[in-house]
Amino acid sequence: MLSKSPDELLAMHRRIRQQLPTTWSAFFARFGRLRPVQLAAIPEILKGGNTLITAPTAGGKTEAVAAPLCELLKRGGGRA
Repeated sequence: MLSKSPDELLAMHRRIRQQLPTTWSAFFARFGRLRPVQLAAIPEILKGGNTLITAPTAGGKTEAVAAPLCELLKRGGGRA
């Protein structure tokens, strides 16, 4: 994830923001950028797949899970 170019990371941020229209502001608006665990986990969770997340304390795990699950619940879909 860290080997991506700045343009690729920006594109990933934009895609994820578009995929979280309801929950983006509540979970991420106050942060400058998503953390690596969030970049990796959010798209997988939104696909509905099983996802195991590990990261250091304060690594962004809670938001990486809660935002896409809330988004899926709001949409009325998913297995959340």
